[in-house]
Amino acid sequence: MATSGESLLAACGGDTVKLFDVSVETGDPCAFHYTPTSSCQVNCAKWNHTNLVVASAGEDRKISLWMKNGQTVGAVPQSGNDAGDYVDLDYNPQGPPSFALQLVQRTLEESLGSVQRAIHEDVQNLHLELLRQFHIQQTEMGSLMNSVLEKQSDLMKEVKALRRENEQLRQLL
Repeated sequence: MATSGESLLAACGGDTVKLFDVSVETGDPCAFHYTPTSSCQVNCAKWNHTNLVVASAGEDRKISLWMKNGQTVGAVPQSGNDAGDYVDLDYNPQGPPSFALQLVQRTLEESLGSVQRAIHEDVQNLHLELLRQFHIQQTEMGSLMNSVLEKQSDLMKEVKALRRENEQLRQLL
């Protein structure tokens, strides 16, 4: 697996894409390799503009995307009739959206989808926690209200008894 400090070179040959660490002086410089589709020739491998994702295209008529740490981003079937000889990852703001831009948009949508699901789950958990807290408060308020009502009933009984006693004392005087 490649680390963020390595200088990597992407190359393809046969059915394999390899990432080479050009800073390795001894040993095997191959940091990572993958085969997008077994037995299908890979014709092109190219880094994106941030050098974080490598794209490859070939006879399988798919564009495969990989992070430089070895994590797959996905594969997208190609449109059109060419056999995947070239991957254009350049953005042209004047022209129609390029395939690469559509691919990046799809990748972002997938990534944002997982973030959206995580946020949705967090909001659901927050709602459940709020409902639980409200239920606890409702139970506590109910018991406090019952206690207040009982005390009020006792006080009303005491007031009635004091009024009767007061009437009796008035009648005696």
